[in-house]
Amino acid sequence: MDRQNDEIETLQTLLDQACAKAEDILRRTASLLSEFLSLRSVFQQCHDSHQRHSTVNGLPGLKGLVTSVTTEHAAVKRLLEELRAQLSAQDRSTLSTQDKDDFRRVETLKQTCERLDCSNIYSEEAAWDVVKRCSGLEQLASKFSLHTTIGPCSLCKGKKCPPKGKQDSKSVVHVDAVVNGGAEWLRIIGLGERRLLHEMAEMGWDWGASDESSGDDDDDDCEVSVAVILRQLVAAARANRHNYRPPSLHIVFTRVAEGSDSEIDRLIRKLRSIPKHGVEIRVDCSNSEFLTSPSPPLETALRNLVTEDLSDITSTVNLDCSILVALASDVTHSAIEKQTWHRWDVASQIDEEKKVGSTLVKALYPVLRSRRLVCTAKAAERFWTIVDTLATATEAARAELILPKAGNTEKTSEELLAELQTLSINPVDPNLRLPIEVVTPVDLTTEGRDLATDNEPRRLPRSAELISTVASDLNRDIILYGWLHQITTVTANNSLAKQIRLLVEEQRTDDDQAGPSIRVFPFTRALATKGRPARSELS
Repeated sequence: MDRQNDEIETLQTLLDQACAKAEDILRRTASLLSEFLSLRSVFQQCHDSHQRHSTVNGLPGLKGLVTSVTTEHAAVKRLLEELRAQLSAQDRSTLSTQDKDDFRRVETLKQTCERLDCSNIYSEEAAWDVVKRCSGLEQLASKFSLHTTIGPCSLCKGKKCPPKGKQDSKSVVHVDAVVNGGAEWLRIIGLGERRLLHEMAEMGWDWGASDESSGDDDDDDCEVSVAVILRQLVAAARANRHNYRPPSLHIVFTRVAEGSDSEIDRLIRKLRSIPKHGVEIRVDCSNSEFLTSPSPPLETALRNLVTEDLSDITSTVNLDCSILVALASDVTHSAIEKQTWHRWDVASQIDEEKKVGSTLVKALYPVLRSRRLVCTAKAAERFWTIVDTLATATEAARAELILPKAGNTEKTSEELLAELQTLSINPVDPNLRLPIEVVTPVDLTTEGRDLATDNEPRRLPRSAELISTVASDLNRDIILYGWLHQITTVTANNSLAKQIRLLVEEQRTDDDQAGPSIRVFPFTRALATKGRPARSELS
């Protein structure tokens, strides 16, 4: 009888434990799902105001995480209902007292508890907590290929790279998040210290050796999984550049504390000294300042994650004609109605402004704010040709405020901004530095690749010569000026920006070569009278 009572107590205890674990997971999945949905909502709102076309699936990678957490929540909810049914239907006096039935039930409940202990929610929570400490989120749970998409591929050695769907799993790496506007990859590693030490032993770790005795060559030969992963990430970063540079790598160990084990510490040092090949690597452990500092409140974290990263924009920006036109257009400054004589593109832009709101306020002013604004003489000349040909009276008045036709003005920036505000229904940013300055154009010398201006020659890569193959003389002049002076060129011509990036990568001769800094304003705007002029009207 005592044995039966003990068995009944064991069954009851396991049922209680399983229910408690399931209830805890339900709370965690519900909370995480709520935060993911908040992220999706905030991202979509921000994306709609900063991109011409909304993405169907929202933030890349988020849909998969939401599906995973939703599935986990539903499965555990069903399990909890089953466990509660057992508790309500069978009190202690009615539990089976048959040895075989008791044994099977105990084993089943033990397995249930173990399965609940291994729930993905714990690692997903830890990963999300790390991501919330970052800013400028671009992607979640992404995969990147080690195959180079542009130029020669070191993996294929002259052969054609296989399509993405048919690439070997060893040539693809997982990244938990792409942050800092795309400039950083975040990889979160949830291995514990015991697991790492066990794996190090299996790989023949040289216990007790010093860093000096192991030598630098060993750093590239270490076969512990985290070292292999890091080397793959370095290769993938070099193959998937962001703004001409490999993204930096941030490796975060959520369950490994630096300083708790000398051999673990030596492994961490090896990771930090792995050959970087131009890729910046940062390794943080669970007791690092990055992880021990308080996690920001959800509202703050979401704001940081979706806020556009403007840190790479230079203090002086070079404006092309598309931006000059956007700054003067009635489409961006007035509540105009579509007219039958409006070209289709102008009509579409009018609708877009009504739907999105002021694109200047939301997407352009933040890029220009508090920065010196310049344009080339050719850009200014073309802008005024467009204004003289097509502009309404208010557009011509704005043009005179932002870029005086005579080339100078006695009015202060504050006076120009005040007058511009009287010509706009939207708030004009008080920190715009008007008027826009006209600067000396750039010419190629007889050497072909030495670009000189203001007696300050600099050497640009061969791809600078080839810009004329993808750009008009006007755009070539604008891009080369920004490139030579290492300042950001702002344009609404996304197609040209992509072509130039592709050209630079195809012509790359070393890892350090960088192309022109280009920032794309994602909304094309024309003057309201007839819309964007045809080439024949301006030639």
